[in-house]
Amino acid sequence: MTRVLIIGLGAAVHVGAHLLSAAQSLGAEADLLDVTSAYAAPRWLAQINWRLRGPRPTHLDTFSGSGAAARAKYQPQVVIVTGTHSAQRGGSRRAASAGHTLRQLPDR
Repeated sequence: MTRVLIIGLGAAVHVGAHLLSAAQSLGAEADLLDVTSAYAAPRWLAQINWRLRGPRPTHLDTFSGSGAAARAKYQPQVVIVTGTHSAQRGGSRRAASAGHTLRQLPDR
């Protein structure tokens, strides 16, 4: 059975939730690593970070570490990354170099 790890937003209106549902309905062993925690910050801090560091979540670096840990634990054959958080420096390359098939999709 193919193991799929989806890294994205898990709310029903986002791509990540739909990909999880689709993968499970196709019989894949699928899990979602929800990036909501990467965005958790007071509004003023999120706005400052967004303007100074570019369009990326406030806690993206911390979240990227948990993403690497989830990949190591879950050992998926396929990793699907959605949204702006996929631009984290090196995170996508590390997933690909670990032998995962990697697909990046915008969340819009």
